[in-house]
Order: sequence, then C-alpha cells, then structure tokens
Amino acid sequence: MQVQLNYSRIINDKVWQISLLSLSDRFNDQRFFGFGANPQTDSRNKFNTDALDFGRYFQKRIKFQAVLGFRPSEEIELFWVKSHINRLRFYI
Repeated sequence: MQVQLNYSRIINDKVWQISLLSLSDRFNDQRFFGFGANPQTDSRNKFNTDALDFGRYFQKRIKFQAVLGFRPSEEIELFWVKSHINRLRFYI
C-alpha cells in the first residue's frame, strides 16, 4: 500500500512544494538458501537442518519520506529530503 500527498504553493513569485510518501508492503513465504558458498555447513545459516535445503521468511517493509522543495528563481531549485525505512523479518 502506498499513499502520497503533494502540495504546491506560490508565495511572492517563489514556488514551494511539500511531498509526503508512505509505503508499506509484505513479502510472504520467501525462500532463503543461507549464507556462504555452502549454506548447509556455514555456521551463520539459521536453517541448518537435514529436512530442507532452504528456510522460509516473512518480510514487512515500512517507508516514510518527506520532501520540501523551493524554487527561488527559474534556474535554481533546492530540495530537502528526509526518509526512514524499517524492515521487519521473521524466520520460520
């Protein structure tokens, strides 16, 4: 799901713009084969089992972004951007 809001306004012959973005998505039942050249023997691999060659995981991503734009003249545009991304992973 994505929501985006934009607002522009001209003040004293200068253009101002504010943009807000929110994004949330999910990935279910993704396969993960592990770390390293040989995932079955790599100690970092959480899926060291004899039953499966891969593990499954669920991932949820949340992103927020804010942009403030200002055009003082026809040749110059200035932007300030702030964003935050959060990823939540659950291994099965």
